[in-house]
Amino acid sequence: MVQSKDGFANDQANSIGEWGRFHSMARRRYQHGSLTRDGDRWIARWREDVALPSGEVKRIHKKQVIGTVTDLPTKKLAERALAKRLEPINNVEYRPTSMVSFGLFAEKWMKEIMIHHKPSSRSSEKSVINVQLVPFFGEHQLRNINLEMIQRFVNTSEKSPKTVKNAVSVLIVMWDMARAWGYAQHNPFPRGTNGHLLLKLPMIVKGKTYHFTVEEALAIIDKAQGRWKTFFRILAETGMRPGELAGLRVEDVGVQTLRVAQSVWQQQVQTPKTVNATRTFAISGSLAEEVRQLIAESEPNSYGLVFVTEPGRKRNTGESRSRWTTSVSACSTRSSTSLASVPRWKRSVSGAVTTPSAT
Repeated sequence: MVQSKDGFANDQANSIGEWGRFHSMARRRYQHGSLTRDGDRWIARWREDVALPSGEVKRIHKKQVIGTVTDLPTKKLAERALAKRLEPINNVEYRPTSMVSFGLFAEKWMKEIMIHHKPSSRSSEKSVINVQLVPFFGEHQLRNINLEMIQRFVNTSEKSPKTVKNAVSVLIVMWDMARAWGYAQHNPFPRGTNGHLLLKLPMIVKGKTYHFTVEEALAIIDKAQGRWKTFFRILAETGMRPGELAGLRVEDVGVQTLRVAQSVWQQQVQTPKTVNATRTFAISGSLAEEVRQLIAESEPNSYGLVFVTEPGRKRNTGESRSRWTTSVSACSTRSSTSLASVPRWKRSVSGAVTTPSAT
């Protein structure tokens, strides 16, 4: 075996065929890399094999910021972080990193992974990827995306702190699959000694939460027409999400209870928002009677739902939002008429109705 001056072994490449039928070099000797301090940052350097689209394998120099002096105050801690970064390369099963762009990977991820997510999740993920992630990372190869680049994405984004945080969350999920598929060997989301992400995210400042008064809540319900009156009253008493109520089935209605087992989003039935969202609400006797009467007077529908639109289609939150805005505008002087405030009715209305204990 012939070794280069820097101590790395130069073996003949072996064909392995995966992304575009590329070739692999035999694993070189164990790497420790090099570490230098640049101001308040720790800079790591090492060598890595990459598979070119032509099938040729090239050995390149890598340089990356692995942390700040604040998060890694001593060189010993920085060396540990570097050793962790080099673990995939020093693994006996190491293979050259594919030169795949983030844009190409994102397209594949949406076609093969995102399709298995809930409709509402797919909609938000697609928006995050197309509007935020691909415009910034699209042309970069996965192997070059690191903590410093992601931090630059966060710092330069003009989106709200919550939107940026959601984009990073989607990127983390995507990166797990990139590593599982062998398109990337490293983790660009390292954690400090305290276990927290080294990536600095903008602080989310929560707005002041308000609650409708009892008088306002009851006036809004009274202003609603037909079955919308029952729809809004259930939201007020239970704090149920509008999409969950749109998915309420006749079989989920008990003597004085309502069970959440599914939800409706954009005319599509899906599982509740979270695992704990499958639950049962206790309701007042008068509301229970109102729901039973509504079911008795309604034409059965093929979905078995309590609330449907006139043609028998599943009710969606867009229609609910429109009816809600109309009722609130006519009854309340609140500056916000967001449907998201509906679950907070429960605190206002609970004292005005007689509701049995939750089960």
